[in-house]
Amino acid sequence: MATKLKISPENVAKAGQVIEKPDWYPVEIVNYEEKPALTDGSTNYVLQAKGIGKGVEGWIFYFQFNEKAPGFAVPFLAAVTGKPVPKDGGDFDLSKTVGAKIQLYIIKDSYQGRAQNKVVDYRPLTGAVTAAAK
Repeated sequence: MATKLKISPENVAKAGQVIEKPDWYPVEIVNYEEKPALTDGSTNYVLQAKGIGKGVEGWIFYFQFNEKAPGFAVPFLAAVTGKPVPKDGGDFDLSKTVGAKIQLYIIKDSYQGRAQNKVVDYRPLTGAVTAAAK
């Protein structure tokens, strides 16, 4: 008996969709989960975003932060909340970012010889380009 391969609408949305032009793209955060890193078991905070405009409607983008380098999440948290992260830091529940609409600066990159989208910066849905993306 032949085994059937099930392809979901999400699989179709992800297939072969790679940004050609580095730019800011509007997205909605649609999922959050924690997974152990394959290298050392530390916690990866994995976010899934769905394109909501600018030619990427329905596209799926993934990005993550790791517990060993939490500072990389600071620009993301500032984009989601619309205000700087307090200078004294704090505890942040990334699961509460699901539903937030922000912009991601996405470039075309490669991983193990395959083209992929790489998120390199974050900003509120409306706002100026940050220095990191210039």
